[in-house]
Amino acid sequence: MKKLITIIFTVLLLPPSLSQAEADGPDYWDITNVASNDVLNIREEASAKTRIMGSLSADKTCLKNLGCEATLSLSEYMALSEQEKKQQKNKYHWCKIKYNNLTGWVLNKYIKESSHACHH
Repeated sequence: MKKLITIIFTVLLLPPSLSQAEADGPDYWDITNVASNDVLNIREEASAKTRIMGSLSADKTCLKNLGCEATLSLSEYMALSEQEKKQQKNKYHWCKIKYNNLTGWVLNKYIKESSHACHH
């Protein structure tokens, strides 16, 4: 019973943004914030300095979510001031995706939870 209470207590105390960041997230992403005449580059690693593995047009949907990098650990986040916590919500982080045979990393500002019925 003590373990269950601890789990419930911990989940209730987590800020919404952090608890979502630690969750698995959506199964699929859609591309967003990319101009219709532009492409989203897929990187080899979670850095803009790494090799481009390929590109996807702005209208692509159903990119498989393979996980996103956490920007802070739970203890680091809890040590922040309220102002710093608000600033963290606006920071970008890298997410690994798969689309057909293309796998790589994109910034989360270019993807959103898919609104399509995706079955890959």
